[in-house]
Amino acid sequence: MRWRYIDNQSETELLYRRRVLDQIEIWWQQFSKRSKEFESHIRGRRPLPIDELANWVDDGLTKINDNLLWELWPGDNDVCLFIITPELDHFKRPLVKTIIEMAPQLEGWSFLPVRPALSVDVLENIFESRTGLSIPETKVSCARSNRNVVDVTFFSDSFSGANDRDDIETAYCLCEYLLGEDTLNKWIGNISTEVINTNASRIVNLFGRDKQLDISHTKSLSEFAQAVDKVVLEIKVQIDDEPLRLQTLVTPTLISFKDEELQPLRRTFVTSKRNIIESIVLNGIFYSERFTKHGEKFCYLKIAETEQLSSFAAFAALREAIDEQLRAEQCGCVFGWGASPKFEGRPSASNLSAQGLSQNDSSYLFIDLSLEKIEEAIAVLRSVALREKLSDSSWLLFFDTELEQEWVGLLPDTGAP
Repeated sequence: MRWRYIDNQSETELLYRRRVLDQIEIWWQQFSKRSKEFESHIRGRRPLPIDELANWVDDGLTKINDNLLWELWPGDNDVCLFIITPELDHFKRPLVKTIIEMAPQLEGWSFLPVRPALSVDVLENIFESRTGLSIPETKVSCARSNRNVVDVTFFSDSFSGANDRDDIETAYCLCEYLLGEDTLNKWIGNISTEVINTNASRIVNLFGRDKQLDISHTKSLSEFAQAVDKVVLEIKVQIDDEPLRLQTLVTPTLISFKDEELQPLRRTFVTSKRNIIESIVLNGIFYSERFTKHGEKFCYLKIAETEQLSSFAAFAALREAIDEQLRAEQCGCVFGWGASPKFEGRPSASNLSAQGLSQNDSSYLFIDLSLEKIEEAIAVLRSVALREKLSDSSWLLFFDTELEQEWVGLLPDTGAP
């Protein structure tokens, strides 16, 4: 169920939110009463039975939401770190942020919604307890992708093979702990591994022969986080200084992806911002801040096709009306559109019209938006939806991975998508 954009008119959702907020409040009250016990445990002064501690925390968090994970770490300046994370359930991050926002102010404690970055020295014991292995001798390179993320490659003579599954898991673990969850999720793109003889600086290929490999550009693990920060800064500096609505947009073009890359219901992307769409579709995890300095969220409307919208001209007129209203209120703009097929099968982009929409081939229409002020934009979109008599099956949805289960209905009777 959505969390950030719950409808205040829905009694079911309001009761759900109230129940969850009550459970969060109860949890923190109980935690506060036992915080001294936890502190003694983490300091090693009066260890609690670890199973009793873990079970008590698991039970409290489960009453809030299933599958929330937690970690207890000693931090700097004699501070205890309590971390709550949904791991790969990114759609739960808005809820986790609420939990942390409701945390009490306790002396000697810091509560976090993501794992922080660690130094290599601190990581050694944590890495061994998680993987059963020592940190391998590793070099790493960082490169900026045109999708505004950092692609990283790990080199080690202890790896089993190029992009071996176990090696990729090791590299991912190193990224997660040395960079922190926030940087990993928002800024890291492809993670790859290479087998290398570090003494001879040679890479081994499948035929057992060696070829010279230049690793002079690589960094040690202790330099990794700083190297990533440098590339992220380069990305941020080159992001446009103006919000999308004030930029001169290029003529929209049709982007084709392989079938396995496309979203299940989205068949076409006609867009003025190719790099944004490629980052959304190809990266797996997407955050809008990769492409904006103004807090914009890249979103889309999903609208059931009706008889009134069955022509390309009518759809174009709707897009123009939405774009004009958003710009007039200075809260966003339209930067692309698309459609989904009615018929079974997975047609290629070449089967669609040059405009990216075939009159007879779509059951849902999509309009891609850049929104600076979400609440103001929602009011605009609902006004247009009423005026244009859109179907009740019309929603504002979000490209950001952590908002993937959030939605806003455009009409009073709009249910969940």
